[in-house]
Amino acid sequence: MAIRETFIQKVKGLIVENHGVSDGSFILGISARWGEGKTKFLDDLEIELGDEFLIVKLSPWKFGLDKTSFLRHFLTELNKKANRKVKLDRLYYDISENKPSFGWYMPLFFIILLILLLAVSFPTFFWLADTYNIISKFILDISKSKFVVNILYFKWVLTLLLIPFLLKIFTFQRSSNAITTLTDFDKFLEEILHNIKKKKIVVYVDDLDRVTPKIARDVLDDLRTFFDQKKITFIITGDHSVLEQYIGQEILPNNSPGEKTEEGRRYLKKIFNIYWRLLPPSNSDFSKFVDDEVEKRKDKLLEIFKETQVDIFKGYLSKYFEKNYRQVIRFIDYLIFYFDAIQSQINISDGDEKEFLSDLTNHPLLVVRILLLQDICNPLYEAVLKEPALLFSIEEYTDKQKMDLVDNQIKQRNIIM
Repeated sequence: MAIRETFIQKVKGLIVENHGVSDGSFILGISARWGEGKTKFLDDLEIELGDEFLIVKLSPWKFGLDKTSFLRHFLTELNKKANRKVKLDRLYYDISENKPSFGWYMPLFFIILLILLLAVSFPTFFWLADTYNIISKFILDISKSKFVVNILYFKWVLTLLLIPFLLKIFTFQRSSNAITTLTDFDKFLEEILHNIKKKKIVVYVDDLDRVTPKIARDVLDDLRTFFDQKKITFIITGDHSVLEQYIGQEILPNNSPGEKTEEGRRYLKKIFNIYWRLLPPSNSDFSKFVDDEVEKRKDKLLEIFKETQVDIFKGYLSKYFEKNYRQVIRFIDYLIFYFDAIQSQINISDGDEKEFLSDLTNHPLLVVRILLLQDICNPLYEAVLKEPALLFSIEEYTDKQKMDLVDNQIKQRNIIM
């Protein structure tokens, strides 16, 4: 069994053994540099965990410094795994509503309103109707104006005068149900977890070293506050050396670099139950990865290389990229793009330019070596652009395995590698 496969089996065993055992979450940290296969490791682990586990993937670097948006994202992704059984409208929309508020004076108000209605409807039975007439006549007598104030007009005036009184005693109480998230988070989380009964939840937080120091610390703090549930296991990936510096910078911004790193290291030990360095891929693991990536693009590569040249190209990838998965993928895709661009230019060129470009397509491995210089040894590549004869000298001496002469060529031109 390959080293990576053994490591994946070990991590799976830890998760099965520790999930749901303590009162809080089991948090496992996996450290690796960029391109060393953290994401591939998580993908392989997901397959290995099988149907017993639900995998939720979070990307904290998408949300900047907005803690509330990150918490919403977590709830939303988790709810998807529960087939959206929990209504999360309050996470995003204000569904406030108005409700009438009734005090002790409301019965009195309704009695007065009833008397007024009966007085208007049956004036012969209620003295209030006569009061209307008396007051209306009084206004007519004292005003001596040209407009007529009749009983109907006075009734409207009286009604308008009653409006402030009505508003005073019949109030509306506005209640806001918009989620504050920070305070209501636990309630939503418990409700979602209640609907996920038969499966265990593992949450991936990948590439935490890609965010700012502030976000990195906030996310790690959240693991032990909002997210700390025995029903959830977390796997956090990132370069531990970067995370230690980030956290140290946040906690001790004015201290020395060494003190910051040490404080960051202590902090991570408190957050993580276990923190492991991802084992670098073995030669066989990496060669298999290169073979798989080349096979995925075999049709495109055979438009560039002859069959025998493909094997040489794979040898370059295995030798010069320090077992970095992402570098391999990026370089293969870049090479295919580069030759596509050359072919497109050939179709619209003529004369010397077309001959030069066609010569490149006839010597693809030479082009690969030039691109490797550009990618891995940029200062040397810049020097070769200025003095192409340097490349031929290096090629000649390298073939003869006279590396001391190569070093002299580089030193003479003050190229700093």
